[in-house]
Amino acid sequence: MLFQRIMEQVRVNKNKVAIKDTRRALTYSELWDEVYKKREAAIHRGINSNSKVLLKMENCCEWLSSFLAFAIIGAKVITVSPESKEEQIQYLRSTLKFSYEITPDNCQNFFYFKDDAEEKTDILFPNNGAEVVYHITSGSTGEVKICIRTSEQLVAEGEMYEERLNITSQDVIVCPLPLYHSFAFGAVLISGLITGATIVLMERFTPRKYLQILKSEKASLSFIVPVMAELLVKVKCEEEYDLSFMHYIVVGTGIVSEKVFFEFQKKFGIVLSSNYGSSETGGVITRTDSKSYPSVGKAMKGVSIQLRADNGSISSNNEGQLWIKAPSVMKGYYGQEYVFESDNFFFTGDIARIDQYGNIYILGRLKNIVSIGGKKINPVYVENVIKLYPDVKDTVVLGKRKENNEEVLVALISGRENLNLIKINEYLKEKLERYMIPSVIKIVESIPKNSIGKVDCGEVLALF
Repeated sequence: MLFQRIMEQVRVNKNKVAIKDTRRALTYSELWDEVYKKREAAIHRGINSNSKVLLKMENCCEWLSSFLAFAIIGAKVITVSPESKEEQIQYLRSTLKFSYEITPDNCQNFFYFKDDAEEKTDILFPNNGAEVVYHITSGSTGEVKICIRTSEQLVAEGEMYEERLNITSQDVIVCPLPLYHSFAFGAVLISGLITGATIVLMERFTPRKYLQILKSEKASLSFIVPVMAELLVKVKCEEEYDLSFMHYIVVGTGIVSEKVFFEFQKKFGIVLSSNYGSSETGGVITRTDSKSYPSVGKAMKGVSIQLRADNGSISSNNEGQLWIKAPSVMKGYYGQEYVFESDNFFFTGDIARIDQYGNIYILGRLKNIVSIGGKKINPVYVENVIKLYPDVKDTVVLGKRKENNEEVLVALISGRENLNLIKINEYLKEKLERYMIPSVIKIVESIPKNSIGKVDCGEVLALF
């Protein structure tokens, strides 16, 4: 289904630009020609439906054509950051035993294949249940998990965005996010290709360059993460940028603060939309209006939501553990048989609330709830209190187990030079119950985060 949808766009929009980067642009017809040639070369190399291939490249047209060439053969593509450390690659190599690692250095040589034959190999698309991509994810514990997504699941996710955001072939989608990440992969790549939209890639995000591209490309849609929204609010530009011509700028992988949300609207004339999902589920909830902020919006097409109490029963007060069933949810974790309940619902790990209009509010992570002296603490609540302190720019609060297995709260804070731990503790004593104040607080230059702006919990805990 995925490849049939793309082929339909090749047929209907063959001369329309499908994807462009800083070096070149490919029409749908040119993209397909490049995919076909790369497919022939990959087959010549011995790639088949049993192969696993690691794709380790920056955003570029070659990334997309390489991915599609492998996927059409039926190979499983493992998408990773080009900045992945060798020990991470070694772990994936020993776990998945992939056939090849494609990087900018070897991409051209790998796909070089001189075929003088007049007849080309017919393409037989993989079935809908074929495994297409392996996304790497890790939770607050740092445990690496490998999410398996099929062709059918990817199309379902793309169609959710298509329906909720009204994406058509007239749209221009600007993508400053890395394609290897599941958010950009589903929200930008899949939704864009199946609808015939134009995808504009940025290799590196800088606020001024991003704003210039939105304007010059006449973008109608873009996807960003919270840290990008914060930088855009803070950036000082020589010219004013009115982005009200755009349909949506959607923020995923985290929640935008109230301050950033309203300052962004005031500065650029557009409401930031919100998206909720994960590598496991794809994007399943999206807010497109400003009225229901700070909710993440309503469930997208085909998504079923359940809020459950601790004992597994359906919650009676519209608040509880967030369980999701959707056609976009992954097939499972690599090497793990049991993932889903018998009714195919998947536990997101979050605690949520649903209001009378169906808007969903994320209250925190269940696994991040810390128990101190028998009392439950949501670290996100403590973070929000710390962020209100005038000199604080950013903070993260986590639970950490001591050697005696006792749980404590720890906090990292970044801010202005005059930040003072004594004054911060005095402030917290006024605002929080004693048991909610972190046992250890450290002031740092910046909070450790990954390439898309999410807190690197493993690195944070290693500092304590």
